[in-house]
This record gives sequence, C-alpha cells and structure tokens, in this order.
Amino acid sequence: MNNINLNKNICPLCDTEVNENNKVDIVENIWKNYKNVYECPNCKLYFIDEPSQEELDFLYKSDFYIRNNNPLYKFIDNRMKYARALNRFNYIKKFIKKSDNLNVLEIGASNGLLLSLFKKENFNVFGYELNENARKTANKKYGINMKEDFLQDKDINKDKYDIIIMSHILEHFTNPKYILNNIHKFIRGGINSILFIEIPYTPNYKIASKEDMKIFFETEHTVHFNEKNISALIEKCNFKILDICYSEYNIMDSLKKNIWLGKLDFKSLVPFLYYISKICFNPNNSFIDYKISDKFNFGKNIRIIAGN
Repeated sequence: MNNINLNKNICPLCDTEVNENNKVDIVENIWKNYKNVYECPNCKLYFIDEPSQEELDFLYKSDFYIRNNNPLYKFIDNRMKYARALNRFNYIKKFIKKSDNLNVLEIGASNGLLLSLFKKENFNVFGYELNENARKTANKKYGINMKEDFLQDKDINKDKYDIIIMSHILEHFTNPKYILNNIHKFIRGGINSILFIEIPYTPNYKIASKEDMKIFFETEHTVHFNEKNISALIEKCNFKILDICYSEYNIMDSLKKNIWLGKLDFKSLVPFLYYISKICFNPNNSFIDYKISDKFNFGKNIRIIAGN
C-alpha cells in the first residue's frame, strides 16, 4: 500500500515523540527486516517501524496470503469468509436509511465477496484491491471490475460514494490519519452517507501475556488499535461516530486462539466441527456483535459506523 513518509519516532495518530524507552517488542518473520514495536505514551497506540515499498509490494501485490492449498482447508476458509462477509453486510445495512440507487465503495475489497452481497440487493458497487489475482477473481466470479489503488487513481469520482467500507484495511497503513482524511474527498455526504471501519482489536500488556501480545505483533499490521485510540483517530479526522461495537466468532473462548493461529488439537476437534457445521448451515449465527467491554479474545474486532 502507498503511504506518506513517516518519521518512525513519531506516533502516526497523535504525533507524540517516542524513543528507545517506548519500544515494547520486535516483529520477526513477516517483513524483510525486523521491525521495532513502539507504544505511544500518550494515546497507547502500538505501531512499528515503517516498512519499505518493496516489503509492502511483496505482501499485497503477491499471493503471500495464500498459505494453504489443501482443498478441505480452502473450503472451510471460504465458508468462514462468507459467514463473516454476511455478518458485515447485515450490520452495515442497519444504518442505511434507503437503498435506492446508492453507491458502495470498498477499499481493499479482496475478491469482491462483500461487494457481491450488496450487488445482489441492487446497490451500485465499486472496489479497489492491490492484488491482481483477487481483482481477476472478483471480475470472473461476481462480475465486479475493480481498480488497483485508490490513492493513485487520478480518475476517482469525487463526492460519488454513499457507503464506504474499509474492513481490516486501516491497520495496514503507516499513516491512517492521511487515509481517513482522504475519504472526505469522495464520500457524497448526507443522511445516507456512512463510513464502515472494521479493525482487529489489540489488547495491551495489562490484560494479555507477553506471548499473546507477540502473536498480535507478528502480523503484517503496521498499527494496532484499541477502541479508545481508533475512536480518537476517527473524530480527529472529522467523522462522527454513529455506532461502535465488537464482533467475534460465536464459539467457545478456548477455540478462538486455535482459529486465529490456524491450529487444531484433538481436544478441540468436536467443538470445531460443530462450528464448521454452523458456518455451513447457519452462517447468520456464526459471528456475534456486542457493545464495548474489556474482555480479551483472539479474533475480536472493533466495528465503527461513522458519518461525515
């Protein structure tokens, strides 16, 4: 993804200076070079050293994310993605006042699955996705033509879109403030204009162990939000928060870490198979939404609906 040059010693949310004393971990095995993890002493945002463009291109323009070609794994993964997309779709629709001739834009739309649900209900859909293979899949499977990079699209239609979706996207940018400020340029405005953001919830060392925190940092995310600093960021970028909640797997807590890590032991096999049957036959009940709490679970996400 394209990013503004960022002084790696400055918090990308509140511009507070950080130093050696604010380093809390090191990210290995994801980027070409190890990255320091900083905790902002002011807003408590975790963020890493800025990746190079080469590192970003490897992650998002290659097939880095396709890590398992086992047919059974791919089937389960696809069903889980459908259940999650359906849950997002139903959540967003609750905040849409009318659905006639509304334009939906998804930034980081992957293979177009979520957009396809809007398309089936006669929304006009548009998307951006860096990965070429994902764009081809969206075209072939759903008839959705997507462009590559909204930051570089000189022909982007300003003030065109009623609903903008950024699902698990913002945490990948080194300067999320710049990204959100750019959204104002092409959201239509008015009663039907909303911005949907979903990001992973990141705990802190007060409620999670060092080992569990390491799991959160060992990802391709460059910033790690909690509900307080993501809310501060959205308001700082002149959006009004209309709703905020958590979303996660509708499954026993002991299995959530296994799903996050993509691992399964014999003890969890039966409840996991039950969950798989749920996402296959009752996808509407596979994920749950609830209001803010301090409870820590793997796979917990923050959802925000905002207006401009």
